[in-house]
Amino acid sequence: MTPNSFTYHVSFVRTEQSLGTIFFVIFVVILVFGSGIFGMQLDVELIKKELQKPVGPTVGFLGQFICMPLVAYTVARLGYPHEPFYQLGAFVIGICPGGSGSNMWTVLFRGDYNLSSTMTFVSNVAANAMMPLWLYTLGLTLSAGSEDISIPFSGLLRALAAMVIPYAAGILLRRARPHWKKHSEVILVPLTLCSVIFIVSVTVFLNLELFQLMDYRHLLFPAVVATSGALLATGLAVAFQLPMKQVVTIALETAIRTPALALNRALGEQTLVGQFRHQDDPNVLLNSELEDLKQPLQLEAA
Repeated sequence: MTPNSFTYHVSFVRTEQSLGTIFFVIFVVILVFGSGIFGMQLDVELIKKELQKPVGPTVGFLGQFICMPLVAYTVARLGYPHEPFYQLGAFVIGICPGGSGSNMWTVLFRGDYNLSSTMTFVSNVAANAMMPLWLYTLGLTLSAGSEDISIPFSGLLRALAAMVIPYAAGILLRRARPHWKKHSEVILVPLTLCSVIFIVSVTVFLNLELFQLMDYRHLLFPAVVATSGALLATGLAVAFQLPMKQVVTIALETAIRTPALALNRALGEQTLVGQFRHQDDPNVLLNSELEDLKQPLQLEAA
């Protein structure tokens, strides 16, 4: 930093947006309907056999809660050596559970649906123990005030319910109307593809202002965490000689997480903290460079 530069910490508090509300409602409808269709593809007997000899779920657990946390911690330390909140954020990406996103990508990559749903369920249950374990061990070595964070247990339970209820409904529909399964198979992939495109596109559109706060590291390092974790999990799956469908599924389930669930609570408040510098006059910083960020955001001094 130059002698004439200034540093300001600014937090952004989102105002409620009608577009965001509409998107959330549509997202819930897509998630519930898509999960129900996915649930109709599940075979309870195969899931039972998978749990009786849980080689796949065990390898997946090792990938999700051993490989990923260690990779995320390493990237957090090396990638953000002087930025504690980013360190904590990168670490949380590696310890939070999977979600419906991994199930969607499993459909698109023709993975093992039964293993995917089993791993998602196990990860959401296990996260109630594994998140505190990692946060209060390695997490305490990060300089982000980890001792003050709270584990989002209620959020984890809600995420688990949001997965189990539609899947159970789909399984029950399959039993009541067996011929519906064939119809659901026809629309599953196109529906999933459209859902992924819609969710990604609208999410980016509604959060365009966030990209103004990012640099290359905010995209590169999370990608490194996900890719490295997936590669390690793939290596484990191959070492255990699992079928290719299960190898693909374990890689996807390991890489794709739901970090927003944890981050909103882990930092203690739903704000985004950014650091801004100007080399001459701090008033220029606040009055011009951030002018385009005032809507739809409200600025508060951190």
